[in-house]
Amino acid sequence: MLVNSIDKNEISSIQFVEGRLHFTNSEQLTQKINELKKLDDTKVENEMAKFYEKGFKPLKPFYKETDFELKEEYATKKALKLKSSNEAGDDDELIADDFFASVLNENREIQVSDTIYRYTDKGLFFCHIDDIDELEQYLEILNLNSNFKSGQVVPCEMGEEELGVQPMNDYVKRFVPYPDCGNGGSGSGTGSGSGSSTNYGDTFVNNLPECETRNGFWQILGDVKICEDYYDDRHRVKTKYWKQKYLIFGSSIGVSVKHQKRTLGIFWTTKTDEIRLGLKQVYFEYEMPVPNIQNTIPVLIAYQGKFYNNNLQILSVLNGAPQLPQLPFQDGYNIVNIWLNFPLLGYQNVTVTSKEMNKLFWNKAWGYAKDLGKKLGKPEPKKVTMVGFTSNKVIINHVDREKVEYNDGKINHIFDWNGQITFKWTTNVNGGFQWSMPSVKSLYDYKKAKIDIYGVAKQGSVWKGSRLVFTE
Repeated sequence: MLVNSIDKNEISSIQFVEGRLHFTNSEQLTQKINELKKLDDTKVENEMAKFYEKGFKPLKPFYKETDFELKEEYATKKALKLKSSNEAGDDDELIADDFFASVLNENREIQVSDTIYRYTDKGLFFCHIDDIDELEQYLEILNLNSNFKSGQVVPCEMGEEELGVQPMNDYVKRFVPYPDCGNGGSGSGTGSGSGSSTNYGDTFVNNLPECETRNGFWQILGDVKICEDYYDDRHRVKTKYWKQKYLIFGSSIGVSVKHQKRTLGIFWTTKTDEIRLGLKQVYFEYEMPVPNIQNTIPVLIAYQGKFYNNNLQILSVLNGAPQLPQLPFQDGYNIVNIWLNFPLLGYQNVTVTSKEMNKLFWNKAWGYAKDLGKKLGKPEPKKVTMVGFTSNKVIINHVDREKVEYNDGKINHIFDWNGQITFKWTTNVNGGFQWSMPSVKSLYDYKKAKIDIYGVAKQGSVWKGSRLVFTE
């Protein structure tokens, strides 16, 4: 068996084995993906090029502009697999998270420890490396060639005994995430609109209707919602939301906007004059106990390592330096986090809607954030997270008013990289507070969600893009 090691300290143990990347364990895989998502485009391209030089054929490539032969080979293979599709791009139709897709090979395979994993439109199949021939034979029998010839599997139509990790035979297992089979979906809308604006695109953004989303080609790993707005048959803006579970490093929830140009039969992400991604509302609701709620203050504001009450007075911290709780929307010191004790604010009944919480966010939480900024001599905040809680429910409402890039082709915003969320704290009679043992929950395991975002781009003087709304 041919093994080629990559010569770099932090990834020296990642190997290229029989056409797949081989990771020592899932922790190393997660670390590598987190490393990639923090790099700019050029650094990601340089990082992945070291694998391409060894012969690695990625599921989602990060090729340089000068990689003409690699691009042509990739496009030719993809066009053959998706010859009935006019929507194919340089991202994958099954794995929505670009960074995870970038470490899978073109057959959606990866090796972690001594196990081979292959993602298909019928789930994730895996086996011990010594049983790879059994896996190939099993998939061949099922005619799982990752194309449109095989029938689509709908998780909500599967039996309980087919979900989760299940043995297929003595050698092969399959994983299908437990689905949320509620009545989620997008709101009404009539397309994404088009036109130009002389006010940096603000007029265009403000007039965007909700688009009519389409699903990703396969939903076996979770929800993928897509909106596309076309300049012409060769240029478009693609906006996407996804929530998927991958087992070997957990889950991924995120949104993205891409400016794409069709070349060699597929849409490639290409730079444009200006691109924007705005999070009008990202709402998650959880059922989980917060037993010490009676001891908490009504409002707690956290910003740049300090804590304030609703009068914007600094609170003393007990037992050492302040430590921010973990939330899925962290951005160093550029984000204001506000916790609201709902019962102490008059919300005794927790049966609230995302619309009501968004109204509360703008009427109360955003005001706190703005007032704190004025007091500290800071500009008006662009990113604010409101966390509201009762004794048995926690609600997260996040707004990121806008991220803008110039001479770029995409913006990604990934909410959940398998981190944990902590919620509760206790106070003492002197007005200080300390964290209690935290309640921990994965962002993925919410009961309700609403995503209201927009992605737009400017080419010359013309703006294109979509407002994507999805409730679950």
